[in-house]
Amino acid sequence: MNRILVVGDCHIDEDQDLSRFDLLGKLILDERPSHIVLMGDFLTLNCLSAWDMDKRKTMEGKRYKTEIDAGLDALQRMLTPIDFINITLREQKRKQYKPELIFLEGNHEDRLTRYLEGDPTFDGFVSVRKDRKLDGWGFKYIPYREWYSIGGIYFTHIPFNEIKPVTGRYHIHAASRCTTETVVYGHTHKFEILCQHLQGMAHLQQLLNAGCFFERHDPYVHGRITHYWKGVFILENYKPGRFDITSYSIGRLRRMYGSMHATGES
Repeated sequence: MNRILVVGDCHIDEDQDLSRFDLLGKLILDERPSHIVLMGDFLTLNCLSAWDMDKRKTMEGKRYKTEIDAGLDALQRMLTPIDFINITLREQKRKQYKPELIFLEGNHEDRLTRYLEGDPTFDGFVSVRKDRKLDGWGFKYIPYREWYSIGGIYFTHIPFNEIKPVTGRYHIHAASRCTTETVVYGHTHKFEILCQHLQGMAHLQQLLNAGCFFERHDPYVHGRITHYWKGVFILENYKPGRFDITSYSIGRLRRMYGSMHATGES
């Protein structure tokens, strides 16, 4: 049986308190998932925002390197505990803990691709995958819009219809029409579940919209209604295409492991 840790959009930038990743590292050691899936938009890449490119005040001080460094810090906080526990396991001559690591590229990572399409000066010299050392950590890197299957569950940052990503109030119903498979996706920052067994379908289709894993809201959502759910999930993949789910809000993680440096809503 697969035990899959699902981490929704993290939207890291250089100004955040990253203590939530210390908590996540503790959860990983306690739960020992067989797979860890980062669902995309791990970084925000504000420095490459097409929306703000002409806003000199907003973009002042934004740098690609500082955002990459923040992402590296988050990965170290999350994954270094695995290295420490493996030292102990090695000394005890016990089996090493080696979860499969999967990184889904999101539309925010895709900002770099779109930027290089317009200005290819640094094409081949900069890469989110390379600069964040994802291969060194052992991640499988799944490009934006592609899917990755674990035990009959299909993971993607966001499903696409004929033209664009599924969106709107009923996005999870739209996602269910993109495939007959069981699907886990991110992007919307909402926590929603849908189960259906349509006539002629070979099995129950489950869909999970996997919330987000950040605390501070970006300025563009201030004053707006949001339906964000902030936390992570453990999926028990007990048969092909089927899973049970346990949710861990950031607030729950802080209660479990100590509040540390909470700076926003949980």
